[in-house]
This record gives sequence, structure tokens and C-alpha cells, in this order.
Amino acid sequence: MAAWRTNFQQLVQAGPAAIPALKAFLDQNMDYAFSRDTWQTLGYPSARIAAFDALRQIGGPEAVGVMEKTLGETAVPKEIAVLARCLEEGSPGQYRERSLTAARETLAAAAAAKDPQTDVAPLFEVFQHYGDASVVPELEKATSQWKYYATMALANLPEGAGIPALLKMADPSSGSGNRLLALETIAQMAGENPAMKEFLVSQVTGKQIPANYWAYLSGPLTGDQYFPVDSVITQYPTLQSLSDLKTTRIPYGNQNLYSVPGDKSLTPEVINQRVAFVDDLLKSTADPAALQALQSARQTLLKRAARPPPAPAPPPPAAPGAGETGGPQQ
Repeated sequence: MAAWRTNFQQLVQAGPAAIPALKAFLDQNMDYAFSRDTWQTLGYPSARIAAFDALRQIGGPEAVGVMEKTLGETAVPKEIAVLARCLEEGSPGQYRERSLTAARETLAAAAAAKDPQTDVAPLFEVFQHYGDASVVPELEKATSQWKYYATMALANLPEGAGIPALLKMADPSSGSGNRLLALETIAQMAGENPAMKEFLVSQVTGKQIPANYWAYLSGPLTGDQYFPVDSVITQYPTLQSLSDLKTTRIPYGNQNLYSVPGDKSLTPEVINQRVAFVDDLLKSTADPAALQALQSARQTLLKRAARPPPAPAPPPPAAPGAGETGGPQQ
């Protein structure tokens, strides 16, 4: 591995002179997947991902041209997200529409093929980080097959562009089959989002939340949120305790997730805000299931408040595979 790292550094140091060789390798449309240990040591899951990062580091019009060409040809979700991230870093905003087009086309092909082996999480990361209100209808449609990935992307679109759709999904009059997941997402974000807080309070006071939903809302009320296991762009939060980490796999759509508190959710100020919010909800309901879930959330928050505050989250890694070591940071 030391020799590989040395050769890679020499390739990058060669600058533009190395681009023809990198292009020739990518044009073969072949890849070499690395073992988990090698991946963690080198920082790349495969030779092609390493080649993309070499082009990113070399930079310049020729390197960008190779990445842009590859973006238009590949149908591998991870490659699309890595290339989108590399191009965005070099030229913010310039290649977003091309990245979104690549994500759309590959997601449409996955929807038609219904291949359970393909994890399309990186495509939803492209929508989430580089999309805007124009992608909301596509994400709403995608909830029928990838309800977790699509709902996460809706909730985290820039400038809150997906929040109206999420609130509509959570409204009992909508008839949405994904209402529970929408309520989970709103419960997770309500501590810091006034619109979501108001919506959740109205649902509780109006007795609009079924008793069997409450068991699923306790964790989100403490700030637990979902992150894709196969992450390329999203940065995982820092863990205070491994007991906070939960993994979930939904066979339909092959959705693989971590559930973990976000960094912001663990600060003393936010914990106190969430405790106060939970207390307000406790005063607004007499439903036994609601009271049990809310008391559980309160106890979890108080336990987290007694821990040392989390260390500042590290900056995004220079390599294009943010979070690719396979889990949240501890």
C-alpha cells in the first residue's frame, strides 16, 4: 500500500502530463475495487475513484474536461456523486445541471430495472446538495420506491425548498403512504425549524398522530437523523457514544442508513431547547402512547446533556469520498 500511495502522489505531482494516462484508464470502463482495509488506508474505495481525485488535484481545463466527459458516460451512482463533488469544488454552480441530469438518468434506469443490488444513495446526495425547488416533484415521485432517501433529500434541500412538500406529506388529509416517515423527519428538525415546530404542535394538540406512530417519534425528537451508509458528499456527525449509532436496512429499494444524532443536536443549547419543546408537547397531550414516547425522549436528552460536549466536527476531507470509511466519526 505504501508503494501504491507513492505512485499515486507521483502521478498527481506530474500534473497535466498525467492526464492522458488517467483518461486512457477511465476510457477502458474497468475498475479495481479495494478491500475495506485498503480503502480505509488509502482513502479510496476503488481505482476509478482514486483517478477522479487525481484529476481534481491536478485541475485545469483538460482535467475538468475528462471529468465532465466521464460524468456523461458513467451510470455508477457513487461515481456520479464523486464527479459532481469534484466539479462543484473547482467551478461552483457551473456543472450542477449536468450533475443533476446524470443523477436523474441513472435513477430512472434504476427505477425501471428494480435492481436490489444497486444502492442509489449517492444519487439522492446529488439532488440534496446541488438541487433546488425544481427537483421537488422528482423527489416526491421517488418516495414510492426510495422513501427514506427521497425524504431525506427533500428535508435537506438548499434554502428549505423541500419543506412545503414534506409538510404536505405529513398532513393526515394528504393520504400519503409515507406520512409516518415525514412525521419522523419533522420531529427531528422541529427543534430548530419554526414551521415544522408549529406543524408538529398542531398535530399533537389536534390529536392527529395515531398512537402506534409515537414509538417511532421518540428518537427523532432527541435529534436523531438518518444518514446514508453509502455516502459520498454528506459528512457524518461526530459520535459521543456508540450507543447512539443505529443501522437500518430497508430491502425495498436497497436503502441502507445510519441513525445518529447530528452534531448540532448534541450542543447544550440545542439539548435544552429540545427538552423545553418536549415539555411543551407533554403539556399538550393525554395520549398514553404519546406520553410514553415523549418521556423517553426527555430522558435520552437529559442523559446526553450530562455527557461532555462533542468535539467540533472535522472539516470535509480533501478526498472526494466524504464519509467513505463506512460510518460516523467517533
